[in-house]
Amino acid sequence: MRIICFDPGTVRIGVAISDETEYLSRPIGNFKNDDRLERQIRELGEKNEFNKIVVGEPFNMDGTRNPHNTFVGQLVDKLKGIFPDKEIIMWDERLSSWEANNLMLEADMSRKKRKKKVDGLAAALILQNYLDKARERKK
Repeated sequence: MRIICFDPGTVRIGVAISDETEYLSRPIGNFKNDDRLERQIRELGEKNEFNKIVVGEPFNMDGTRNPHNTFVGQLVDKLKGIFPDKEIIMWDERLSSWEANNLMLEADMSRKKRKKKVDGLAAALILQNYLDKARERKK
């Protein structure tokens, strides 16, 4: 079964999905955080069989929760309404966008392309971290 991951932001939400073995993640892209969001999430669910949802949760660098990120709670509420039977896992997403940008800089990607791809890649990095930790716990 697959796992879907969202990296929520105020403007865009990065989206990634695991392979069927829950070993590797890949970016799908991003959704605009606007009035089309719910429709896009529903379509994603219709096109992909999955059993869990991972949502990137922004923490401050000292490990405390950032209370200004209300958009994360709004996304989680929306996901619970759309997929009431799916498990939603909150996962630390500190530095995921920074890491995604650095990877794309190392690949010599233009600023314009990085802007379009950073959110999806950040979601894939969050999901990969979750998958790796889940495998470690199973050992």
